[in-house]
Formats: sequence, structure tokens, C-alpha cells
Amino acid sequence: LPGIVGGIICPAIIEEGGRRGRPEAYEKLLKDSLIVFCFLTLPMLILLLFWRSGIFMMYGRSYAGASELFVPLVASIGIGLMASPAQFAMLAKSRIWQLQGLGVIKAAALLGFAYLWVPRYLAHGLGWTFFVAEAVFAVSLQEYGIRREVLPSSVRAPFYGSLAGMAAIVWAAIGLRVTLAELLSIPACLAVVVFLMRCYPRTGSWIIQAAPASQA
Repeated sequence: LPGIVGGIICPAIIEEGGRRGRPEAYEKLLKDSLIVFCFLTLPMLILLLFWRSGIFMMYGRSYAGASELFVPLVASIGIGLMASPAQFAMLAKSRIWQLQGLGVIKAAALLGFAYLWVPRYLAHGLGWTFFVAEAVFAVSLQEYGIRREVLPSSVRAPFYGSLAGMAAIVWAAIGLRVTLAELLSIPACLAVVVFLMRCYPRTGSWIIQAAPASQA
């Protein structure tokens, strides 16, 4: 679902970020895109990570241990989704080579952490290598974009807030017992939704507008 939203919003960001785009609409679109991605990604991340053992039990007990590798890999996908509006903005502002350079930094981080962790921790080390490399790329992209005025500074709060939320979810998924995590998954998911709607009231209006109108 977040990927579908990204495919829809990408042309709009590129259009408003171009020479004939409207700066105020471009800033609003970027901030709203981050909020939407946050609203879609965090609850889904809770459900996937807290129920990971049940998901992998479908393949049999011999694969149940693979659920531990699931945590950093799914979290890295979530970080990549939160960084996608910034990537669209770089394309809109014709910063193609700079985006490629940041990709080289990501590759270097991936190679460096793999060299340090994979020989000792094997598959677990590789999973966390992807997580750290994705985080390095996302933060570097965000800060470069803000410093070069590709991104408005107003996107900092929702971006870093979403990263903090992901870190808390990953920490809880690792630290909690499996049964407790499964029991808390739905309440935690609802709590995140309510918190986001209180922080960003327009999120609630989007949901109300998207709901089918009653024909009384």
C-alpha cells in the first residue's frame, strides 16, 4: 500500500518541484507525503514485526528462527519508504548526480558494515547491515536536501519523528516476549494511529473524506 501511494504521489512532487511548479504547493505536498507514509508505515510495521513468529510458523518450525532476520529487513524497507519523498524531490530539482553520490555513500556503508558484522554474526549481521545502511542513506539524503534547499526545513519533524517511532517499534519487537508482543500488537497499532491523528489533525479529515458517505 505505501508503494502504491508513492507511485501516485511521485509525479505530483516532480511537477510542483519543477520550474513552473508552485513553491507553497511543493512544500505542502512533501510534508503531507511524509505524514501519509508515516500513517501507513508505522501501524503496518507493528503488525508485521509483532506477529513475525506466527507468519514464519506457516513454513514450519524449522523456519521459525528466520523471524529474527525479518525485523531489520522489514524496518529497512520502512526507512526506505520514508526517504522516498526526498528522492522524488531530488529528481524534481534535477539533482540526479547528487542523488547518485548519496547512493555511493549508502553502498560504502553497506560494504563497511558487512565487512565488520557478517563474518561474526552471519545472516543476522547482514540483516542489520541493510538496516544501518538504509538509515545512513535516509538521514544523509534528508540533511543534504534541506541544506541545499531541495527540501523545506518543515519536513524535518515528521521525518525524524517517524524514524524515532520505527526505532521504538524495532526495540519493542526485539525486547518483548513473543506472546506479549502479539497481545500488544493491536492496542499498540491503535495507539499509534490515535497519536498521529492528534499530532496531524488533517490525517483524520483524510480518513473521513475517504470513507463512503451514508445514504440516509
